[in-house]
Amino acid sequence: MRDPYTVLGVARDASADDIRKAYKKLARKHHPDVAKTEADASRFTEINAAYDVLGDEDKRKLFDDFGEASTRPGFDADRARAWKQQGFGGGPFDGQRGTPGGGFRWSSDGPDFSGGFGGSPDDIPRARRRGRGRGRGRGPIKGQDIAAEVHVSLRDVARNEPIELSLRRPVRSDESGTPTLILNEQSLKVRLPPAVEDGRTIRLRGKGGDSLHGGPAGDLLLTVRIDPSPGLRRDGDVLELDLPITFAEALSGGRVTIPTFEGEVKLTLPPCPSPEQRLRLRGKGMKLAEGRGDLLVVLRPVAPRSAGPEAEALAAQLAALYQEDVRASLLI
Repeated sequence: MRDPYTVLGVARDASADDIRKAYKKLARKHHPDVAKTEADASRFTEINAAYDVLGDEDKRKLFDDFGEASTRPGFDADRARAWKQQGFGGGPFDGQRGTPGGGFRWSSDGPDFSGGFGGSPDDIPRARRRGRGRGRGRGPIKGQDIAAEVHVSLRDVARNEPIELSLRRPVRSDESGTPTLILNEQSLKVRLPPAVEDGRTIRLRGKGGDSLHGGPAGDLLLTVRIDPSPGLRRDGDVLELDLPITFAEALSGGRVTIPTFEGEVKLTLPPCPSPEQRLRLRGKGMKLAEGRGDLLVVLRPVAPRSAGPEAEALAAQLAALYQEDVRASLLI
């Protein structure tokens, strides 16, 4: 499931009253009786699932401690706590990771304690009694799947360049075959899918925990969280970029140089643009599976920080040029 805090739009330190108010507001908006689309109905189900977790004090505490794994059927809280007591923390991912300027923040939902052999040290003797991990004659047990989040900026998604992440994975360390659980620091390069959406979970096969018994490694289930980038917005595959311009450029137009994801380009500004006028640059926006989407440049005149006597005199002359009351249509 998606992060219930994100679904309800509340902070992690939100009070029970704030959570209840957020739930009621969203539930009324997306209730099946008023839903206009299937997406609304699906959203209503997601909202109820999120409140089922955050509206219950015990379930909320488990989610805060162990993440999404705590919501799965058969979750064993005692085993999860035993993992922490063994000195392995909240799970194999922790700390702030990423490349300079990338802004990647790793957080862990912890190991999967929802049933089966999860890799807890308490389970190792039991697994060895089954013949080094061969359960029920079906071959070696696969390594543990790991759930984690990566935070990237909207600019990083638009660039779609590989990101390098540092992580700690549970691995089998004894070459003799004796199951021994350690956490090994490793680096991983990941290229996210083009135009990836916020909240999407991607599966990286073989990048999870190593099998303690000679089986294949588990998978890394990586949930992507997209953080806002100042001055940049997204509408599907189209990006909007705020372009500050001077009052002189707004009045007279001209040519300016701006950066894009395909390098610098020369842009012709129209004189006296309409408020928030948009200029379209085709193929200069979001990286897609094939090519790039469009970039809409939003013109935003910026007033000077201070004005001297000459600027004030010019402003008075400019005011005299207006032939109509610009606020005549203002109603209140």
